[in-house]
Amino acid sequence: MQTSLSLSYSWEYVYKSWVNRYWTQKQKEEFISVFIAIKAVDYASNAFNDSGNEQEKSKAFRNELDILHKKANRWLIESIR
Repeated sequence: MQTSLSLSYSWEYVYKSWVNRYWTQKQKEEFISVFIAIKAVDYASNAFNDSGNEQEKSKAFRNELDILHKKANRWLIESIR
């Protein structure tokens, strides 16, 4: 997972450049929303680097994953319409 996140971060400005150039304002906003959700998942996963409160961390991580899943699904569905 960390490799995927690192790769997406390294290409973040390229992706945003393409989005700004070729997509509508609504598509841009949806993309940024998905990218913010990806970062939230990353931050929640980093919490496991410190010991303790594993149940709370797991709940927070699952919550962020659920948010990302919903946003990504909505974004993908809207992109094919």
